[in-house]
Amino acid sequence: MKRTTGNLVRAGVALTVLAGAGSLIFATLPASATQVRSVRCTSPAAGPWRVVRHISSRASDVLMEGVSSVGATDAWALGEVVFPLAVRPLVEHWNGTQWSRVALPARVRRQFVGPDFLDFIGASSGGNVWAFTFNGQFLRLQGTHWTTGVLPKPGTGRVSVETVKVFSRTDVWVFGARVIGIGLNPRIRPYAARFNGSKWTEVTVPGRLDVNSVSAVSAHDMFAVTGQLASERGTAIRPHVLHWNGTVWRALPVQPGLRTGAVLYTVLAQSNAHIWIGGSSAPANKQTLNLVKHWNGHSWLAASPNSALATGDLAVTSLVPDGCRGIWGLAVNFSSGGLGQLWHRAGDRWSGPIRTHWLLAQLAAVRSTTSTWAVGEVKVQGHYHGVIVLHGAVPGRRLTVGRG
Repeated sequence: MKRTTGNLVRAGVALTVLAGAGSLIFATLPASATQVRSVRCTSPAAGPWRVVRHISSRASDVLMEGVSSVGATDAWALGEVVFPLAVRPLVEHWNGTQWSRVALPARVRRQFVGPDFLDFIGASSGGNVWAFTFNGQFLRLQGTHWTTGVLPKPGTGRVSVETVKVFSRTDVWVFGARVIGIGLNPRIRPYAARFNGSKWTEVTVPGRLDVNSVSAVSAHDMFAVTGQLASERGTAIRPHVLHWNGTVWRALPVQPGLRTGAVLYTVLAQSNAHIWIGGSSAPANKQTLNLVKHWNGHSWLAASPNSALATGDLAVTSLVPDGCRGIWGLAVNFSSGGLGQLWHRAGDRWSGPIRTHWLLAQLAAVRSTTSTWAVGEVKVQGHYHGVIVLHGAVPGRRLTVGRG
């Protein structure tokens, strides 16, 4: 789940009350672990989460929204700098040695000045990077050249983007909602579009809720969860898990049996018989619980981290593999300012929560390692500073992975 304009309100960011715009200040903080030659699957949860990149702007806020990891030497992070009356895009790149700001062309900086700012990022290589706004504008890196565009308008309604999946230069997906109508009670329908290298084509997705998160076993084998945006008022529509078989999207024959009021924010598909979904349940009035369920190939099993009921909006918003047959989970309580809790699952048990003072937005596993990136922000003296956070060894060119 990516934070959009509504989440900025939760974080307490006001675009119109800041006075003065300053230059960005970038600091790369020393990591507590250095590059290593091998990684063992002994204790993937051991060691601290720590900030390895700190980004601030004088008299303004820096918010980091998304992160996409191609591999140990290639990762991308996306955010924005909230200046007085405007928002400007911020892109960071990891090259295996350090994070550094990507210089965007002036025309790009002028185009994405808000309020429709870049929120969602995906990449398949260092020369194929896509970033989208909530309303369907996009920024694309082709080799070394940045281009911009907009998703084609659907037949009815307007597009609301919520996630992106990039497989190659000729296979890019974007998902979200088709919003039909205006006012307080629009109709929500799932939306998906696919880019084949030359044009976008809308793809039919079943259901009556938005596509909120997608995870891929392969380009021909994807799983999605629906259900972040509200649908028609007065209806009780439960979220669903969907499957792409390379030809068509269908609802899974066996659904997870969620309570009314449950919301799904994230999905992690490690195989067709090993699927995790995360979100929130609502067992009591105005209270929520972390929600995780696991598909073992036969049935959905309850697998939620132990947590007390929380007043407000508590949810598991990101699930990623830890590289050693376990998973990391990010839980966020939006009603308490969006502070994150990190959970780790090994075998059939969760450990945690690791409580942080960061407002984390997303996790990203580094393929073929036991390292994990996270992005978000932290409040310092009245302003938000962007942070890129790491768990595990610093991924880099000298890193090789031992089997364990």
